[in-house]
Amino acid sequence: MVVKPTTGGSSDGVTRVATADAYRPAVAAARAAGEDVLVESFVTGREVDIALFRDRDGALRAGATLEVGVDRDGVFDRARKYDGTAEFTVPARVTPDDHEAVDRAARVLYGVLGCSGVARFDFFVTGAGVVLNEVNTTPGFTERSQVPLMYAAVGLAYGELVAELVEAALVEHRPTAR
Repeated sequence: MVVKPTTGGSSDGVTRVATADAYRPAVAAARAAGEDVLVESFVTGREVDIALFRDRDGALRAGATLEVGVDRDGVFDRARKYDGTAEFTVPARVTPDDHEAVDRAARVLYGVLGCSGVARFDFFVTGAGVVLNEVNTTPGFTERSQVPLMYAAVGLAYGELVAELVEAALVEHRPTAR
């Protein structure tokens, strides 16, 4: 199983638990990063992420899918996220059907969850289909972060992406005449 806090991000307090003895320390690590703890089944599959944002014209725009290379234990941990060893494949190596399933699920979730701005949807592609891992509503945003890499792969460079997001936010938050 996987034990993690429900808040915080960046994989703080996330532990893969393979034995009963490891459960209590994992819960303690999760609680150190956030008050509420989530315990879930470990999903075996490839992590495939996609980002979406609604542009100034109201169109929902997707970046390319991105596959996360994981360590031997199958966990994309905090160290790999920030030490420069993370391996990303853009676009992800998925079948057209898996790409469609990831894209469709992310679009539904964006609307149902009431997302605005950019959101990244992290899925596992398994033999039984796609499984949602998490929705990141405040994803990292350096030029080497996942979201900018996804949009660069579809022709939207970092500076252009930032400008598009600012323009969309200005339209979304523009006061209406009364």
